[in-house]
Amino acid sequence: RLVICPTWRTYETNLDEVLIVLDPGMAFGTGHHPTTRMCMELIEKTVKGGECVLDLGCGSGILSITAVKMGAKSSTGLEIESNAVVVSEVNSKVNDVSEKITIYKGTLPHKEIAGKLFDMVLANISAKVIIDLSKYIAQSLRPKGRLIMSGVLEQSLVDVQDVMKMNGIQFDNVLRDGDWVAILASKY
Repeated sequence: RLVICPTWRTYETNLDEVLIVLDPGMAFGTGHHPTTRMCMELIEKTVKGGECVLDLGCGSGILSITAVKMGAKSSTGLEIESNAVVVSEVNSKVNDVSEKITIYKGTLPHKEIAGKLFDMVLANISAKVIIDLSKYIAQSLRPKGRLIMSGVLEQSLVDVQDVMKMNGIQFDNVLRDGDWVAILASKY
């Protein structure tokens, strides 16, 4: 149901389609990379409505925008690149969801969200960063909360699974596209 359209084009949606207008600028996240596409598929299947989402490494904001357009109540993005923070904020305005999306420069742990628990965490970053931040990712997720991760190569899947299991996260589903994987997991 998700359709991504660059800001310099127009697209007439069908009734069942959800349009995301995007200018990635210098930020990662156009929807074409397998990791982004698989995350969007998992968001579409997982968001039920009303969730508070944390988008770690939000890049262009595409995953936050997708989550909100699928029914999430709000999304908080964290991004270490200043230009990506600006791009993400612009994209949330273009998609008329800026009132539901807040972007902060930085990573976990972050003072603006200290102690806050999220219903869903999105992390389309790298296996190394996911492993390094695994404790903070798990601490940010409420019990029975959902975690969608990608940016992970098949060869790193077991390492990510092992560290997440140590932090109370179980894998529920793994999508594959070439050498890339996307994971849907839950906090138990």
